[in-house]
Amino acid sequence: MSEFCEKLEEKLKEVMTSERGNFRFMEPMKRHTTFRIGGPAAVFISPGSEEELREVLNLLKEENIPWTILGNGSNLLVSDEGFKGAVISMSEGWAYSGVLREDEKAGKTLIRAGAGELLSRTARLAMECSLTGMEFASGIPGTIGGALVMNAGAYGSEICNVLSRAKVMTTEGEILELPAEELELGYRTSCIPKKNYIVLEAVFELNKGSKEAMVRSIISTSSVKTTPAIGALKIPETAPAAPHPTSSISVLWSIRKILPKFEPMAEPVSTIGASAPTDPPQPMVMAEAKTEDHTLCRLIRLCLREMAYRILVTP
Repeated sequence: MSEFCEKLEEKLKEVMTSERGNFRFMEPMKRHTTFRIGGPAAVFISPGSEEELREVLNLLKEENIPWTILGNGSNLLVSDEGFKGAVISMSEGWAYSGVLREDEKAGKTLIRAGAGELLSRTARLAMECSLTGMEFASGIPGTIGGALVMNAGAYGSEICNVLSRAKVMTTEGEILELPAEELELGYRTSCIPKKNYIVLEAVFELNKGSKEAMVRSIISTSSVKTTPAIGALKIPETAPAAPHPTSSISVLWSIRKILPKFEPMAEPVSTIGASAPTDPPQPMVMAEAKTEDHTLCRLIRLCLREMAYRILVTP
């Protein structure tokens, strides 16, 4: 471990004092993505509280270390070269959900969920409490935080239809309570990445309903024949006959062609401490593709972006 990393380790130990908080150097990102691919993150940090997260952000800013936020890694592609910076995981201190309050007169109930809680788990909690509105989310992978960032949705509904408010943290460590309207939720978009907010918690407003009806709704929608998510598709061995460049199969074929051109690092070496941008990065991990097929790179970026995947290839 370099002298800089040793000093960083000492500083992290000073700010990471909760039982749930932890950090690791050169953590393989393949352990944290559903594709099970990805090289090492120079430092992988899991804050256990809001105060720890604030202190971590201040420390990374002081040391000029780029960082990105990680949820469940279900829409994340990481190069074998990994990420030369800090990955902040929200899965430790914010994986919780529960009923917050019931309004019997309005017939509505509020459910609170942390940014690291699985969206599907929150949807299951709602169903178990006979609360309707989140059936669409029962099969969506990812966390609450990621769902808010992209306004996740399926089967004719989306997060903006059930979200009441959200708690976020700015890059300066300020905590804001924002109503859903201020998040500018649109089709697979929000103002969260534009303003560099970090989602901490969400509150959903749901209606009382019939558990049996919700189960039937989930079964009926899950049996509808739709285009499967890219992560559920098998990468084809041969080029697809269909010429359409944005079909899922065509994208996967393109990925099969480009992935061998990613050159893994012989020895994972941390480069923390080298020159880094002073501005906080967008919530997107960066990596480098060792290929001259820039047209293919752009095509894959475009196609995966349309499928709501975070792109991890720099130009």
